[in-house]
Amino acid sequence: MIKEGKNVIYENDVFFAVTPDVISQRYQIMIYPKRHVESIFDMTENEIKEFINVTIKVGRHMKKVLPILSFKFKLNEKLQMLKPTKYHIEHIHFHIIPRFKGQDSEPDYTNRIWLSDYEIGEIVNKLRFK
Repeated sequence: MIKEGKNVIYENDVFFAVTPDVISQRYQIMIYPKRHVESIFDMTENEIKEFINVTIKVGRHMKKVLPILSFKFKLNEKLQMLKPTKYHIEHIHFHIIPRFKGQDSEPDYTNRIWLSDYEIGEIVNKLRFK
């Protein structure tokens, strides 16, 4: 889902934020710790603090460059699945899903949108920290 770092919009020593190639809402961002962590309960106190800092930094940046009204935040831990899917992630990750001004209803978060390399590039160019 991350193509050789091309999807990365922000990175520090502990976390990175990317636009995934499969999304439920345009401009959705995912934040991952660089260290393999399966659960929030496995994160150190410093990682949790930095996770909050990165989330706020990325969210504020997104609001500066896009007409975002609010966000939906979703934290996923390692899932114990009988039949893992192609997009199953065995790593803690955090979704930042924007809600846009003028958006009539809540997006269908079960609907998956596959982005082309071109679309990913457009989103990354708009959201990448400079």
